[in-house]
Amino acid sequence: MITGQKKNAKIDLLILLAVTLAMLVIYIILGERISAVLAAPGIAVLAKVGLVAFFQFGVTGLGIVILSLWRRETLGQYGLRRKGLRKALLLSALCCLPEFLCHLVQQGWQGYFPFSGVMTTQMVLESALPTQIAGMAITVICWGFWEGFFYPVLRNKIDALLPSKHRFWSFGSLVGALWCIFSHGMVGTSPAILPQMLCTMILIYGMLLVQKETGNAWGCVAIFCFYWNAIR
Repeated sequence: MITGQKKNAKIDLLILLAVTLAMLVIYIILGERISAVLAAPGIAVLAKVGLVAFFQFGVTGLGIVILSLWRRETLGQYGLRRKGLRKALLLSALCCLPEFLCHLVQQGWQGYFPFSGVMTTQMVLESALPTQIAGMAITVICWGFWEGFFYPVLRNKIDALLPSKHRFWSFGSLVGALWCIFSHGMVGTSPAILPQMLCTMILIYGMLLVQKETGNAWGCVAIFCFYWNAIR
C-alpha cells in the first residue's frame, strides 16, 4: 500500500525528472546552434555564459525550485544546514580519493583550477575583470551549487519512495551515481573507461551516502565547487 509520503515522493520525482529530461533534450536538440553561438566572436561573453547556464540550471536546479515553491519546502530540509557540516565535508572529501588516484594514474597531473572543465570558463578568464567576476559567479551557482545540490534532492525523493533497511544501501544514491556517469558520458567498456566509471560511481554514491548519514548536503555542493571539473 502506498502511503501519503510515498505518493508525494512519487509525484515529486516525476516532476523533477520531467523537468530535468525536458531541458536536457532541448539542449541536445539545440546543441549545434548553441555551439555556433559560443564560437561567434561578436556575441558578448556573458551572453554566452548565460545561454549555457540557462540550460545547466534547467537540468539541475529548475525542478528543485518548482518543487520547493509548490511544496513550500526550504532547501535546508534537503541538508543545507550547519549541523553535521564538518563531518559531511571531511567524509565527502574522502569519497573523492579513488577518483583522484584514478585520474593521476590515467592522465597524470596537469594542474588544478575549479570549473576549468566547464566549456565557458576559459573565455570568461580571458575577459575583462568585471566580466570575469560575473561570469565566474554564474558558473559557481549553476555548475557548483545547483549541480551539487541536485543529487541530494534526487536521492531524497527516491529513498522516500524506495526506503532501505540497510544503513549503507541506498537506491537513491545508486540512481544518482548512475545518472552522473550517463549524463557526463562516462560510459564504455574500454580498459580506460571502466576504472573511471567505477571510481565515479564510488564518488557519487559515497557523497550521497554521507549526505544521508549526516543529514548535511554541503559536502555534495563542495565536491562540485572544488573538485568536479577542477582536476586537469
